[in-house]
Amino acid sequence: MGLFGDIFTVWAKDMRVWSKKPFVVLSRALIFPLVYLVIFANSFGDSFYDLPIAVVDLNAGPASLSFVSAMTTGNTVRVVAQPSYEKALELFKARKVYAIVIIPKGAAEVSLLADQSSPQTAGAIISVVNAAAARLSSAPGSAGAPPIIVRTDVHYGRGASYMDFLTPGVIIQTIAMGALFSGGVSLLFEKQLGVFNLLLVAPIDKMAIIMGKILSAVTQSMASGLIALVIAFLLGAKIKAGVVGILFLILLMFLVSFCFIGLGIAMTAYISDFQAWMMTMQLIIMPFWIVSGTFFPIESMAWWLRPLALVSPLTYATSAARNIMIRGFTFASVSSDFAVLAGMAAFMFLFGIKSFRRTVE
Repeated sequence: MGLFGDIFTVWAKDMRVWSKKPFVVLSRALIFPLVYLVIFANSFGDSFYDLPIAVVDLNAGPASLSFVSAMTTGNTVRVVAQPSYEKALELFKARKVYAIVIIPKGAAEVSLLADQSSPQTAGAIISVVNAAAARLSSAPGSAGAPPIIVRTDVHYGRGASYMDFLTPGVIIQTIAMGALFSGGVSLLFEKQLGVFNLLLVAPIDKMAIIMGKILSAVTQSMASGLIALVIAFLLGAKIKAGVVGILFLILLMFLVSFCFIGLGIAMTAYISDFQAWMMTMQLIIMPFWIVSGTFFPIESMAWWLRPLALVSPLTYATSAARNIMIRGFTFASVSSDFAVLAGMAAFMFLFGIKSFRRTVE
């Protein structure tokens, strides 16, 4: 056939193989561009809205009502009225509100207690409160009255930089990717090379095989996460977790590992082609990572993306890690994140084991 004929034969063979993988073809040509363009374009830098802030109104008069009304103009913040500073502080510690505004009698000097563990969110709230004070101070009829002064204090995250904000999400993503590849890819390669079949015929309990692989994958993904933590620390990220916080951070890493190891093993049971497996994992993990709040606060995302963030285990893991590392550990601020993530990890772990049993029975 000659050189060109041979080239055409090889090309035709590869194209036939390519055309028989519609999912891979569709992912490359259509799904990935659409997903990433749509999600990326709506995940960063949108306007903040509906940020909950606690307001303690000790003045309870027309001036304070006007101030609260001025703050809520534009829907950036949502006021959660509280009867006392102590009640507001409980919500603030649990991160159920992002700031506390105290309006004293006379309403001439307003105190703002901010949480800067998310510098972008804190900046949006501080800007709204200052703008409300400036608007009322310059309003008609205010001539001769003293201007409203906003005194701002930072209770959590003082001096936090974008590096501090980014670090927890990067560490969680490193663990998740390590768990997927250690648990899923290695098992997929062993199945393709025949090593897995040799293990099945060996005088070893089948559950011992999967538990050994899970333990190995957990060890590898945890090592990846700890290395990422050390690198971030060397690059200047500040970590405010105490000893208890560090222990909870390690527990968080374990939960993330088990969650994504289970997912990787489950997908290996249903997808035997390496290209299709990689495409599926990227299609799942990358959008979840983008909307997890790693790069920019969830509160600034487009409204229709927030439900996707709520079903991503990375969202809860990143939130818990950020609260531990930037705010310093408080159980109230991470309890709900840990509870949801533990439930997801248990489900994915059991799903992975059940799927594994399906492949060997």
